[in-house]
Amino acid sequence: MDRFTPPPSGERSGYVLWGRHVPYKRFDLAIEACNQLKLPLTVIGSGPDTERLKKMAGPTITFTGRISDEELVERAHAAKGFLFPNEEDFGISAAEAIAAGTPVIAYARGGALDIVQDGETGVLFPEQTVESLVTAIRRAETIKFRPSTLHRKSKRFAKSLFQTKMRKIIADAAASRKQ
Repeated sequence: MDRFTPPPSGERSGYVLWGRHVPYKRFDLAIEACNQLKLPLTVIGSGPDTERLKKMAGPTITFTGRISDEELVERAHAAKGFLFPNEEDFGISAAEAIAAGTPVIAYARGGALDIVQDGETGVLFPEQTVESLVTAIRRAETIKFRPSTLHRKSKRFAKSLFQTKMRKIIADAAASRKQ
């Protein structure tokens, strides 16, 4: 997560999402919402759904294809928000966006409920519909998110912290078996 440390300042604009272009990721919702709001959206990645997504994209939607990790970090730092319209068990991309200081606008199911703190690190939307996502984007536009605060809150997803917690769980389990 440290590679996503946000720069001290910088103007942010437009929205971004990244990942494999497959139907269950619901990139179509993000594209339709940004089409409706006439907001810039950068779609990063590729997959079997790319051509269908490109056909529905309006003039404010840009597709980059696959990009380097360095460019992904730059795009995350430049974006006003990361759109996460799908349900995932965890959703590492949402955690990465928060580490970059970029608020996440996420469907309120699955791992997003553990990652996104509504109103603090992003905005949650209750229904997996274009209308619900549009409402969430509009709400996010009214909140002043601080990139440094988001990055600090992302530390709870750090690999080192996870390893420490897992070692403790294993040690506690081993100790209880010896008793």
